[in-house]
This record gives sequence, C-alpha cells and structure tokens, in this order.
Amino acid sequence: MKRKSVSSIWKQALIAASACLLFSGCFIFYGGSLDGFWVDGIYDGGEKILRCPDATVGSLLQWSNDSFENFPDDAENCGSIAYPICTDCFSSDTTSGFNAFAFVSPPLINWNDVTGYLFRIKTSIPGADPLGHSLQVQPMLEVEKPDGRRVFHIMVDEDDFDRPVKFDVPDDAEWHTYTYERPIIDAEDAVIGLSVLVFVPDAVVANLEQINLERGPYAEERGFVFLDAVVPIRP
Repeated sequence: MKRKSVSSIWKQALIAASACLLFSGCFIFYGGSLDGFWVDGIYDGGEKILRCPDATVGSLLQWSNDSFENFPDDAENCGSIAYPICTDCFSSDTTSGFNAFAFVSPPLINWNDVTGYLFRIKTSIPGADPLGHSLQVQPMLEVEKPDGRRVFHIMVDEDDFDRPVKFDVPDDAEWHTYTYERPIIDAEDAVIGLSVLVFVPDAVVANLEQINLERGPYAEERGFVFLDAVVPIRP
C-alpha cells in the first residue's frame, strides 16, 4: 500500500481544520484572520480605564504568527490573536488591583448543543514579577432569553457557588489549554456568544513601567496575551 507523504497529511489536517471552522464553530485564526473577534475594555472593576480612547483599545488587537498548532507546510498561515499589555493604556494603580479586558467572539451559530469549549492562552511578558503575580482568565458564555434579554453564564466553584472560577496563566511563554464547562441553561435559551476575560495585575504593569524607565524615555516594552484554538465541546 502506498504511504501518504508528510505534505499530504498536513494538507488533510488543514482541510479538517477548515471544516472545523466552517461547520463546527471552531476559531483557529488561520491566514491572518481575527475570525470576527474583538476586544472590550480596558476596565478597573466595573469602570473603564480612560487612558486610551475606545478606538485605540480596539485597534490594538492583532493577528500573530504564533500558533498553538503549527503545520510545517503552511506555517505562515497558522496563527492566533494577540493583545498587547502596554503602559500607555494599562494602569499600575487601579482600585480593583487588576486591569481587565475581554476577547469577544462574533455571533455564534449552532452552538446551542455545546457542553462547553476549549481555548488556549499564552502570555509573553518581559521581566519576571518578583512577587509572582500571574494573569488570570475567566471564560463566559452569552445566551439570549426568549424575551430578548441577554445573560452571561460563568463557571462557579462547586463548593462555593458565589465564587467565580478564574484560571491562573503561567508566564512561561507556553500554550496552556483551559476548559469552560457549560452550566445548566434553559432549553429555550440561545447561545449567541462567548468571551474570555483577562485580568492583568497592577504589579505586571508596574514592572513594565520600571523596565521602560530604566531603558530611557523612548523605551516601549510590551507584554502580550495570545488566544488560539477556541473549540466547542459537544456530547
């Protein structure tokens, strides 16, 4: 039996990934596409941080060639979306202790049967925080009620329903996979969107400010948060 070439295998993988995107609602950010994602933020608790205009905050979202899954024959098209942590827009002195923003999906189609979703996050932040503060992420699902109201569903601690689940993201420049487990949702509700909230501690921003101060007035060191391979889980 004739063996398939490595090139042929990779091409089949890319076809499968494209089918996943088109028919199953995956988001793989292929070929420079943001796949309709946008950014909402930046917040300090429930208040917006107004260091940068909304248009600037939104325009900072970019495509990156850094991908969770790279296909060697098509590496230039494999990517993720990335958002910079910059001292121009982020604050080191918030009331809540965190700068928060969200990766927000486009309207979701045929997601009513999902039981959750996987997503991959990576951070790249210059300089180690001596106190070990890490970024956190909190996945959410948005549903529309029959009366038109929109509600966000979050994961909660199984031992404390008043405590939302947030995942720590190690700053090791490695991809990490997280799972959102869907809570019980009324059958009449329609799943219309998802968001991945990112919480950036003040200490991380302060560390960037210190690096820029030491490097001089024209220094503009930035960190980045990457999102890739958002995949629905079905029964």
